[in-house]
Amino acid sequence: FMDPWCQFDFFLVCAALVDEFASGWVAFFSNDEVDSRLLRILRIMRVFRVLRLVKGGSEIKKLLLTILTCIAPLLNVFALLILTLYIYSIVGVQLFTFV
Repeated sequence: FMDPWCQFDFFLVCAALVDEFASGWVAFFSNDEVDSRLLRILRIMRVFRVLRLVKGGSEIKKLLLTILTCIAPLLNVFALLILTLYIYSIVGVQLFTFV
């Protein structure tokens, strides 16, 4: 437990176990929908812990920025692929209409 990453992993495992126990407990003892909504909100809040890691790491920032800048060209390629598929679909329907 001397390494901070080991401590962080231990904390994540303990939080997951507490979450599983609490969700099982709420489902067993309560039929109230409000309690399960609270647990869902707590699970969603776990995602924000990742943002703290992104804030500190410049390499992760570079990686995310690169991924974000690649999205627009990939959308263009995807649109071209859909157009090609559409054209071949029309040609296929015309060629194999009477088969």
